[in-house]
Amino acid sequence: PLGFYIPQVKSGSTAEIAGIQPGDILLYFNGVRISNVDILKTALYAHSARDKVTLFLYRQGGEFSVELYLDAAQ
Repeated sequence: PLGFYIPQVKSGSTAEIAGIQPGDILLYFNGVRISNVDILKTALYAHSARDKVTLFLYRQGGEFSVELYLDAAQ
């Protein structure tokens, strides 16, 4: 599916705690369709650390959603 391939997930991050795994594909970030890295960056920059967001992802033939609070930029 069209989206952003997640190559790695930082240990201890909110993404890892939410269950996101390397190899997942990010389809939507808080309602914004993610078709390339530029769209993802724009969606991220519209939020601040500790904002709660909903992500829709694809993994092994199925879609699922997670809610998480954004980590502070490192």
